[in-house]
Amino acid sequence: MKVIVNGAMGRMGTALLQLIEEKKHGATLAAAIDRASESEEILQSLDEFEGEADVIIDFTNHTGTSE
Repeated sequence: MKVIVNGAMGRMGTALLQLIEEKKHGATLAAAIDRASESEEILQSLDEFEGEADVIIDFTNHTGTSE
């Protein structure tokens, strides 16, 4: 299952990224997204994602989902 983590730099997003990285649960990371990120590995908006994913797990507040 390909997963997008929206809110990847928060407490829950970080924990989820760790679980995905362990590769024990059958999930792979499609994208990590966080508007506060300055990392090239983490997108700042869901609009920047151009791949395929099966699920989005959203750990943002209401301002992060208006798009």
